[in-house]
Amino acid sequence: MPDIAQLVKRMLEPLASRVNLAISRGVVKLVDDAPRMQELQVTLLKGEVLDKVEHFQPLGLSSVPLTDAEVVVACVGGLREHPLAIVVDDRNYRPTGGAPGEVTIYHPTAGQRIVLKASGDVEITTSGGKVTIAGDLEVSGDVTATGDVEDSGGTLQGFRNIYNIHTHKETGAGGGTTLPTTSTA
Repeated sequence: MPDIAQLVKRMLEPLASRVNLAISRGVVKLVDDAPRMQELQVTLLKGEVLDKVEHFQPLGLSSVPLTDAEVVVACVGGLREHPLAIVVDDRNYRPTGGAPGEVTIYHPTAGQRIVLKASGDVEITTSGGKVTIAGDLEVSGDVTATGDVEDSGGTLQGFRNIYNIHTHKETGAGGGTTLPTTSTA
């Protein structure tokens, strides 16, 4: 008669194996962003290669991981036939030094960042590019610009210069003619 401990161990081995295979760590090798659910090829520990690993991303956010980014893969039911990439990160590019609660959206190599600061400010940074808003912009507070402000008719400074040199006959109580100003502010 077999030992009861050996029998239980033999019965639990398949379950233990599936539990051990349920979550793995790996590296992204290829990305296919064409399908409705992005697919990755990943290598897991011990060189195991999995193809067509569906990459789940938060609703409203999408990214295309770089080759050699790190990935955590969950295999549904511990079965390697149904792997899901549940998170991808790259320690080489992740911004560091944020305050508790801050959120950063960033491009890993081009330098653009949007930081939702703990102070309540929103900081948008580009690396020599521009920020384009396609649509109406409404501002309910002050606007400060350290550079010039331009529209399709010219620059704000150009409009100020035209305004500051205009003259016209006063019709009010004082009479007379307005004088050109020399201010460029």
